[in-house]
Amino acid sequence: LGYVNSTPQHNMPGTPSIPLPLFAGTSGLPVGAMFSAAAGGDELLLALGEVLEDASPWAERWPPLAFGA
Repeated sequence: LGYVNSTPQHNMPGTPSIPLPLFAGTSGLPVGAMFSAAAGGDELLLALGEVLEDASPWAERWPPLAFGA
């Protein structure tokens, strides 16, 4: 539960949520937030994701990989 402390509150009642990357941390890994809406608000969350992707595209961003660390 230490890693998923906010998801059960939305999974149980069935309200939609979406995690979205907002910026890259110093390690190059994405740092983001989870956004939620009222029941039936899926389109609102997808529209938010589209706006954020247009503002700061992530499709071509890849975090550095560490092998043998």
